Amino acid sequence: MIGRRRGTTLATGGRHYRLLLVLAGMSLLWERLWPRLWPVCCVAGGFLSLALMDLLPHLPNWAHVAVLVAFALGLLAALAWAWPVLRLVSRSEARARLERDNALTDQPLQALEDRLAAGRNDILAEALWSRHRQRMAGLVGRLRVRWPQPQMPRHEPWGVRAGVLIALVVSVVAGHADPGARLARAFDPGIGAGGQPLSVDVWITPPSYTGVAPVLLSGGPTQAVADPMSFPAGSTLLARVTGTSRAPALALAGKVTAFEPLGEGDGKRAWRVETVVNGGDRIIVRNGRRELAAWPIAVIADAPPRPKFAKPPAEEGNGLLALAWRAVDDYGIVEIAAIIEPAATREPRTADAPLRVPLPLAGPPGVEAAGTSLQDLSMQALAGLPVRIHLEAKDAAGHLGSSETVEAVLPERKFSHPVAQQLIVLRKRLTAPAPEVRAAVATELQSIGAQPEAFDGDIVVALALAVAEARLRLDDGAAAVASVRDMLWETALRIEQGDVPLAERQLEEARQRLAEALQQGAPADEIERLMDALQQALDHYLSTAAAELARRGQTAAPFDAKAQMLHSDDLKNMIDTARQLLRSGGRESAMQMLAELQRMLDDIRSGLRSDDGRAERAEAQKMMQALHELSDRQQRLLDDSFRRLREQRAQQERGPRFSQGRQAPSMPGGTPAPAPGPSLEPPAGQRGARPEAAEKGGSGAAEQLALRKELGDLMVRLDDMLGSIPQPLTEADRAMKGALDALGQSRLGDTVSNQTAAVDALDRAMQAAGQALAQRQGGGMSLGAGNGSGSDDIFGRSVGGRRGYATGALKLPDRGSLQRAQEILDELRRRAAERSRPVDELDYIDRLLRRF
Repeated sequence: MIGRRRGTTLATGGRHYRLLLVLAGMSLLWERLWPRLWPVCCVAGGFLSLALMDLLPHLPNWAHVAVLVAFALGLLAALAWAWPVLRLVSRSEARARLERDNALTDQPLQALEDRLAAGRNDILAEALWSRHRQRMAGLVGRLRVRWPQPQMPRHEPWGVRAGVLIALVVSVVAGHADPGARLARAFDPGIGAGGQPLSVDVWITPPSYTGVAPVLLSGGPTQAVADPMSFPAGSTLLARVTGTSRAPALALAGKVTAFEPLGEGDGKRAWRVETVVNGGDRIIVRNGRRELAAWPIAVIADAPPRPKFAKPPAEEGNGLLALAWRAVDDYGIVEIAAIIEPAATREPRTADAPLRVPLPLAGPPGVEAAGTSLQDLSMQALAGLPVRIHLEAKDAAGHLGSSETVEAVLPERKFSHPVAQQLIVLRKRLTAPAPEVRAAVATELQSIGAQPEAFDGDIVVALALAVAEARLRLDDGAAAVASVRDMLWETALRIEQGDVPLAERQLEEARQRLAEALQQGAPADEIERLMDALQQALDHYLSTAAAELARRGQTAAPFDAKAQMLHSDDLKNMIDTARQLLRSGGRESAMQMLAELQRMLDDIRSGLRSDDGRAERAEAQKMMQALHELSDRQQRLLDDSFRRLREQRAQQERGPRFSQGRQAPSMPGGTPAPAPGPSLEPPAGQRGARPEAAEKGGSGAAEQLALRKELGDLMVRLDDMLGSIPQPLTEADRAMKGALDALGQSRLGDTVSNQTAAVDALDRAMQAAGQALAQRQGGGMSLGAGNGSGSDDIFGRSVGGRRGYATGALKLPDRGSLQRAQEILDELRRRAAERSRPVDELDYIDRLLRRF
């Protein structure tokens, strides 16, 4: 008999048969499971689609929870429905499926797994059994397994599967960048957050000095950001999270900072954190392991400023150090100073500490700054010695930048008064104050004080000498020597320049206080007070400087009533304009105006301090005065000639008609002179008479000749000093010669024309000569003679619209713009007083008015 036994192995084609059974079992399993598992897949696919599209975190928490519960219940129901078919396929079921797929009847494949149960020793039986197995093995090679046929249209005719598949594909494309974070947010409904949706708001506020606008990131969990956001280092980051009951954390630059609750009690649902961003490449807001939001960033480091010298430091005037500089920074320069150190030398004074000399800024902090400054360092111990100088600039972030170091000799002031020179020598001897040196200096001070006539009997000087002597004799401390050195310096300045140094120092202190207040944004009333103090200091300084010039004998015409107005009016107008600019909000323009004022004062100071060529300046002043007198006398001659011409014309009213074609001469100031009347030319034989003949004939001819001779002498003196003669003087000489010729021939019409041209040429000559002489003197002071034309005063200040001396024009807003700005400011103040306006509008107006 043939029995059947499972698990037997075919001798031939066993592996192929086993593979066919596995495939048939898998096909059968799929046909059994898929009709029951498709609901499970649809539920899971639908949830994944919602999660990857990041829709659930935008729902209220209760709705989020409801969706999660619904999907969970749906998944459980689908699994319960599919549970009965969740079993493996048996071997007999796989063999039966294989027989059905190949249309085999009577279970022929069963024989492949049978074995000979009886007759094993029977040769015939074993032969028949072997023959049967060979025939079945040949059949296995032709078997095939058909594809599964779950017949889904019969089980699910609605097409739900296709819709879930499409949604899943779309969500994978949308959330492929951060699928983990989206899935985490989908599973976290934030239970206990009071029903608020999850929201992450981040404000990044750059430092105010950068001028960069703040950045706001809000709207809940963000999508992936490709390009990093750039902002300056030192920016303040303020993050706020709502819609979660658990405390979030901020991860930035390797540091994790916990949020703090906005509120008390168990119902916390809003959180905040604030920090300063100085590095990192990504801002991440987390809630446990869940990433709520993230943004790539690029923090821009604040580079140090880069100052440099615009030109090498040099001496200007007498003991003044001229510094010209430029500096650049990525956001703004708030401070710049010159650092002066002693060069390598064996002088004992080089032990002094380095000097830090602040330099004035011409305006508010900017990415580029430039300026010039005259510094009086002549009283320092390093004066007259080689030094090393470099610039040091600081930006608003506190970063320092240095320039290259240059070597120079620190200017030393030269004194011309013998007593002042002697005091400076004694001051230098006190640098190394040995007891015997102190005693010797005290003795010499006593000797100087015993001769008050040497310093014009100045009581202040006498008292200072007596105090210095007593302090050296009675006080052995080092502080006493330092105070005596300062006292001797101030006394020498007073002997040399009177009250000018004190007035100069008071003016500089007033200017410095105002500049610091403007830089720091001081209140308007404080600015007004400092502006008044600057005006008073300026008036005092100008009057003191005028008195000093008078003492030097450099007064002449510039100190008449008209010129006295020029001493202060234009500078006062500059201060008044700066005051009006500040009131209308033009703080930057006001600072530029004050910087221009400072440059003008530096020019005045340089001129007053210059002692070289004092005799030459006095001679130049005399020449300008002589030129002014020549112009006045020529004007009087012109007036007399015109009067006589008018009288002559009146006497000849009934005479011949006036000559046609002669143009009426112009009077000074542009007023046309009356027609010259009838032709009064002498006979032809009298024409061409020599000018010398005018000494005996013709009214005014002698004085005209004298004027021309004086002009010739003055032209020679100017040529000796300047090396050339200004062109207007040559024109004036030619016009005077024409006037002499006309006077000698009694041609009053031509006389008036030539004298008019002479007056005009002399006016222009005063301008040209004054500028040439001022340039020869170094530009410190103009030598204009104050001719009443209002062109320039003795300090080189233009009153024709430009400001400053050799500094260029300063563009200022016109009066209409200032008035309009003031009207807008008044309207803003009026609206700010109406407290019934919306709060947002009042806050905005208050911010606008804060700077005023």
